[in-house]
Amino acid sequence: MSIMRIPIVSALALASVVAGCTANEGDDAKIQEARLPVVDDQRDDLILTWFASGGAQTGTSVSDVPAEHRKEVRVQDPTIPPEEAVPSLVFIANLTKPGPGGKYKVAVVSRELYNDRRRVAAAMTAGAPGIGDVPPIRLGPDGKPQLIMYATTTCPVCVGARRWLLDEGIPYTEKDVGRDRVAAAELAQKGKAQGISTGGVPVFDIGGRLVPGFDKSIIKKLLASSAPADPPPARPVAPISI
Repeated sequence: MSIMRIPIVSALALASVVAGCTANEGDDAKIQEARLPVVDDQRDDLILTWFASGGAQTGTSVSDVPAEHRKEVRVQDPTIPPEEAVPSLVFIANLTKPGPGGKYKVAVVSRELYNDRRRVAAAMTAGAPGIGDVPPIRLGPDGKPQLIMYATTTCPVCVGARRWLLDEGIPYTEKDVGRDRVAAAELAQKGKAQGISTGGVPVFDIGGRLVPGFDKSIIKKLLASSAPADPPPARPVAPISI
């Protein structure tokens, strides 16, 4: 996902798993000029990285990646000359289904944001209440995590996120970090504490845990995994005869 640096406004559609607004004009230029790796079922010289069971796994061909982990796979292409590489960018491929010509879709994200996303994903692994300074989910008075969306009125991805939250009936509080200095400072303080980049939008606070960018699956998983299950109905107690 690429995100927008406030106050510069720009948008670039990437893979659905990493949706967002672009970081700034300089990042836009790097993304547009970056040489994308070609990924198809015939190549066996790539470095593919995916995460399973809280750890990184690697392979050299699409067939090496388990079907359940093909939606978001990092791609490194050794055939791209070093002088054409952009260290600040990371390539992410969706290997679930090839496109025209048998090529898989490849998206470009910033390395900083990629590292943030992996950190959030690691904190969501089974049995891990938090990684490093990533806090466990806190529940509100209603027994559910409170959701805050830090956004701006000019970010198109924020518009889509806002519409999705309303369609899903998910209650949330929105704070405009472009116009509200207090909200911007609040977000920056939270990001510093959790080691999460907060220079872009949207950023979600779900029960105290920050999630950069708009990812429906992560939002739903955090909301669902942290909500307590409904207690089973009480069994009727038979009267006791004396």
